[in-house]
Parts: sequence; structure tokens; C-alpha cells
Amino acid sequence: MNKKYEKILYSFIGILLIIFISVLINFISSKIYKRIDLTENKIYTLSDASKKILNKLDTPVKIKFYFSKSNSQMPVYLKTYAKRVEDLLEEYVQAGKGNITLEKLDPEPDSDAEDAAIMDGVDGQMLQVGEKIYFGISISCIDKTRAIPFLTPEKENLLEYDLTKGIAEVYNSDKTTIGIMSPLPVMGSQMSPQMMGQMNNMNQTWLSIKNLKQAYDVKSVPMNTSKIDNDIKVLIIIHPAGISDQAQYAIDQFIMKGGKVIAYLDPVSYYAMAQQTEKSHTEKFSNLPKLLAAWGIQFDTSKVVVDAEFGHKVPRQQDFLSVLDLGKECFNQKDVVTSELERITMVFAGSFTGKPVEGLKKDILISSSSKSGTIAASFANQPTYIYKNFIPEDKKFDLGIKLTGKFKTAFPDGIPGSSSKNSKDKTESLKECKQETAVVLIGDSDLLIDNICVAVKNILGKRFMIPINDNLNLSQNFVDLFGGDTDLITIRCRPVVSRPFTLVKKLEAQAEEEFKAKIQEAEKELLKTQNRLNSLQKQKKNRNQRFILSPEQKEELSKFKDKQVKVRKELKHLRKALRKNIDNLEENLKWFNIAFIPILIVILGIIVAIIRKRKGGAK
Repeated sequence: MNKKYEKILYSFIGILLIIFISVLINFISSKIYKRIDLTENKIYTLSDASKKILNKLDTPVKIKFYFSKSNSQMPVYLKTYAKRVEDLLEEYVQAGKGNITLEKLDPEPDSDAEDAAIMDGVDGQMLQVGEKIYFGISISCIDKTRAIPFLTPEKENLLEYDLTKGIAEVYNSDKTTIGIMSPLPVMGSQMSPQMMGQMNNMNQTWLSIKNLKQAYDVKSVPMNTSKIDNDIKVLIIIHPAGISDQAQYAIDQFIMKGGKVIAYLDPVSYYAMAQQTEKSHTEKFSNLPKLLAAWGIQFDTSKVVVDAEFGHKVPRQQDFLSVLDLGKECFNQKDVVTSELERITMVFAGSFTGKPVEGLKKDILISSSSKSGTIAASFANQPTYIYKNFIPEDKKFDLGIKLTGKFKTAFPDGIPGSSSKNSKDKTESLKECKQETAVVLIGDSDLLIDNICVAVKNILGKRFMIPINDNLNLSQNFVDLFGGDTDLITIRCRPVVSRPFTLVKKLEAQAEEEFKAKIQEAEKELLKTQNRLNSLQKQKKNRNQRFILSPEQKEELSKFKDKQVKVRKELKHLRKALRKNIDNLEENLKWFNIAFIPILIVILGIIVAIIRKRKGGAK
């Protein structure tokens, strides 16, 4: 009996010990904040770049997280997202090493927390049931405050960038001055009623410029300028159509002083095409002829690049091969600006050729695939014509390049139009850079248009600009590289959730080439038959017989119909084979993702069991 009670006592003590240990482990683990991120690109982990920026802090930064936690009407998907946001904010606190403080507030109606949210610029969103909810962040340091008015899961991949950028903005007191030169209304302008339906928000400041204004002092530079202000560190040139030699001279001297230039040129500006009215006329093409010639670079404005692999796919319509949806393999993986990009969309882009002059180095930043070629710029907006007449040239085209080194002036004789050989202006003109600088040249300006960069979504009654590619990242990266904090580049370019299936795109491109050959063959047969019918028709002497088919015509028509049916069947089988290959590929990948890890664990378990059994047998 004693042994029996003794066993019961030991069992009871053992259970108490297990409970105590469990509670102790839970208590200790609750005090230790650690997450394991198993995603491919560590999208839920604070990046090294963010940690570098936080390490620079020597002044306390306060983050206020406003979330209507007690509101029962808060949508479930926002509650789930709020937990992830809270986890990320806790990581900021840890990485800040005492310089980041976090305050969590629940803005109930008519509360001090609601007043604080409104004062900090955090917007309350009204639900259909009449309840107002808050879900935003404010970041403050001394007397500066930045807000993220409302958080949405659709922009989760940009959350870390927005937070780190906000911290950098409130912490840094000095702003770099950026100059914007363009004949287009990129800084915002009024539109005529005729233009209102052509593009959304064309009269608003372009989103790429709005983003710059958050971190930099942005200054407009006239197209007819004769001098770039000394306080401008980076000059952005967007579609400089019809630029004068005088303005090019001003840019030249700006570079001679060490200024950096980002120029978006264009053989065909989609925006300028849509903008043209009787009162407003901007040339469709743009170039910097004097400057590029002095640098040894050519930009052909008479041709646009067409790409069979990365041409824009239009469901149930003709593919638009002059609109390029460029994938990761098109970007320079060794350059900090482009290495993290996933997708760029360019509309009617041109290419750069030539070897830079002595003293300059050229780096290719963006290129097309090898299944690309060029077509006359006048046909850029005709997808059917391009599809039929485009011939791949089996080479890549340079769509974006960077020149670095000590530039020499393109105007050795001084100011253009100056007639005096002893002109004071001539002697004061700089002939060569005293230090190395850089110029970026991009063969498309339309990639900055809002409609090309973002999609507008209505979430809880509020309009959000959701990025659909990395166009805005690209433009901001250049400015951050030349005038800002380069650490922000890698944060902003965190991968988006939806990424293109590149292998499928290649399969489709291969099939398109086969389709194209078949279609052209059928069209040739159609043309030959039509010519034969016309020839037979002309041979009839009696005009009344012109509309009656002769036996020869009937035979020719019958042959063509048979040929047409045959070609259509071949196309049908080819499309079916293509679809089967793609479906099989997707199915294999799905089963690999679902079954690989469990099968691997089972195999490892079997191996471990066999090893243990052998060891046990050996004993």
C-alpha cells in the first residue's frame, strides 16, 4: 500500500513539476522577443539597412501606433495585419537600442487618444456601419512629425521602408535640393476639358515628384534656363523635348561643377501624345544631342525597342510588344540601384549605343532580352503592325546606362551664340570636372507616369495608390544614390508578393514566335489566293459575269479554304500543347511545394530510425 501511495505521490509531484516548468518556460519566452523568418527574401525581418540607419540615431524618436483595438467592428483582416505591424514595431524598438520608443494607443470615440491621432495626421476611416476606425502610425523627433495615415495589407511590402524613411526624415534636419527640368506638367498644372478623360490625374503633381518632396527640397528648373542654381545637388530631366543649346550648356556647366544628372529621354512620349491639343504641343521625342555627342553616346529617337519575351501581355488581345514589362534578369545585379528590382514597365522606349569617350566609364543598368529588336517610332502605338512586322535581332538593347568619371565640356567655345572670341563668359566656362561625377540616362520618360506606376484601389472608402511595378523605386533609388541615404534603396526594393512567372513568360514567347510564323504563312496564302482570284476576274470580258465565280475561281477558293482550316487546326494544336506544358509546369511546382518538405521529413525520420536500430543491434 505504501508503495502504491508513494507512486501516486511521485506522479502528483511530477505533474506539478511539469506544470511549473511549462509556466516558467512560457513566462521566460514571453520576455524574449525572437522571430524566425523562413520566407525566401526575409520579407518579415528588419533589414540590415534599417539597422544601419537606426544605429546613426543619437536623439530619441517616438513612434505612436494608433489602432482601434477595442472596436468590435474592426475588420478581421486588419486585426491580423495589425499584429504583424506591432511585431515589426517591436523590432524597431529593439534595434533602436534605447533611441526608439513605442506607444500603443486605442483611439476610442471622444477620447484623448482620438484627439492625438487627429493632431498627428492619422486619418480615421468610416465603416459602412457608421463606426470610425483608426489604423496608422506617427513618427516624431523634437519638433518634426511624419505620419502614415492609414495602413493597408496591400502595401505591406513597403511598410519597413515607410517606417525607416519616416525615422530618417524626422531625425535629419538638412534636406538635399533636387532640381526638376521638364516641359511636361510634372509639378502639376491645370488641364483643358478636352484632356480630362484621357488620363487620370494628369493635372496633379506626379507621384514620383510627390515622393521626392517628402525627403528633399524640390525646385523647378525652367527649360530655357541659362544656369542651374548652386544649391541644386541633383538635376532630374524628364523628356527634354526641343531643349535649346543654351539649356544644354547650363546642364553641361552644372556637371562640370560636380552636379549629378538623371535624364529620362524618349523616342516617343506616350504622355506627350495624349497631351497634344491646339494650345499645347510638346514634341513626342526628346534627346540631349550636344551633351550625348560629347560623351560618345548615341540615342536614336527614330526607333523604339520591341521585345518578344518581355512585351506586355494583353489577355484575349494582341500582345503589345513595344510596351516592355522587364523582369529581374534585365537589371544589373551588381549595381545598388537595380539589384533589388523585380519588374519595370517602359512604354515606347529607346536604346543607347556608342562607346564613351576617354575618361568616362559606362555601366549598363537596364537592358532588353535577346529576343528583341527595333521598329520605326511612328508605329510604336500599333501593336498589330508591330506583331506582324517585328523581327528579333538576337541581341540585347541598352535601355538605361550610367556614365561615371571626369566629364569634359561639350561647349569648349563657351556659351552658345557668343560671338566674341575674348568673351569673359568663354574664359569663365569650366572645361573639365575637378572631381568625378555621374550621369544616368534612361530611354523612356513614360515610366514615371502615375498610371504606369500604380493602380488606384478604394479601401474602406479611401483611395490608395498601390504600386504595380518598381518604376517609382527605380526613380527614387537614383535620387537616394546621388543625394540621399543609399541604405534606403535596399529597404524600398523589398520584393512584392506577386512576382511574374518568368519561365512561363519564356514558354509563351517561344510559342508566339511559332504562332507568328504560322499566321504570316496563312496571310501569304490568303494574299496569293486573292491575287489569283483578282487575276481570273480581270480575264472575264463580260462585266455582268464579274460577280459570278468561274470554275477556276471556285477551285482556287476551295483550295484556300482547305489550307485555312489546316492552318487553324495546327494553331489550335500548338496552343493546346503550350497550355499543357504550362499547366504541367504549374502542377509540378505546386506538388513540389506541397509535398517536398513532408516527404523530406519522412525520409529523414526513416534514416534516423534505421541508424538507431543498427546502433541498438550493435549493442
